Amino acid sequence: MEAFIRARRMCAGETPAERLRGVELMRTVPEDCRGRAVLVLRYLAASETDPALLRAIDRALAACGEVEHVGR
Repeated sequence: MEAFIRARRMCAGETPAERLRGVELMRTVPEDCRGRAVLVLRYLAASETDPALLRAIDRALAACGEVEHVGR
């Protein structure tokens, strides 16, 4: 759970680099936190404009088992 909380905080960061690191960490959260990770990633995707971050979100969603990705 600590990894998820840390990743969630980073996903809310002010800089794209910080948000990117948070998204990358979301790919590694324990399986019991993946549902929460998906919610955070979807929320971030709704407002994010940086193409690199959107691709990272797509990869993180795939790592969490989501079949419907942001890039589609």
